[in-house]
Amino acid sequence: MKKLLTLMLSAIVCLQFTACALPTGGNTIQDKSAGFVNAAMEASYYGKVDNYAEYASEDSGKELYDSEVTYFAYYMMNLCEIAEECQTEDVIERLTNVGKTVMGKVKWEISEITVDKQTGMGQVELALYPTDFLDLISDDYNTAVTTFNDEWTKVQEAAQSGATDSEERLNSLEKQYTEDIVKIAEQYAEAAQPVSTAITKLYKVDYNGNDGIISDTDWDEVDDIMMGFDE
Repeated sequence: MKKLLTLMLSAIVCLQFTACALPTGGNTIQDKSAGFVNAAMEASYYGKVDNYAEYASEDSGKELYDSEVTYFAYYMMNLCEIAEECQTEDVIERLTNVGKTVMGKVKWEISEITVDKQTGMGQVELALYPTDFLDLISDDYNTAVTTFNDEWTKVQEAAQSGATDSEERLNSLEKQYTEDIVKIAEQYAEAAQPVSTAITKLYKVDYNGNDGIISDTDWDEVDDIMMGFDE
């Protein structure tokens, strides 16, 4: 699962920056760079591709958004340790929809951006506001985990006493746990709100770089912060 998540994130980064042409809008190199970063973030988290389409195609913007929300779904399954056999199309679709709702509520501000006109080098300060989604689900998630672990122990003890239906009961427990987690996520998605205090990050900017304005590594960090997966 971790390898898959890494591959998915790599694909997202390629779409966010490296697949784009250099920014052309705005009056200054700062304006152009800021517009480029903002357009990539709008496409990534809101599915808003009109500004992104100025730098790449509308289809690639839609592909970027789809990649982001799918990454959210797989990360949630990994975070909650949902068994691979329970990662059905229905579960992935439902968690993807949760991702659309949650990410649609994140906010950001480009606090400051400076780029040298001659070298194209500079820095951008981003104020990032992820949501409180993971905090909201925390109590119910912990309850679901405790319930699952207690029931799992009972099944194991029954198996040691000679029960012959242990495998069936364990499979049923995995499915029930998965359904509980998905329902919890769905229950709190709409209630999620941006955090009140921004996470401020400073990133290097390379306007003329082959890898895009912000490096792959930095964008990985932005993604995880905005999805709440940075801790």
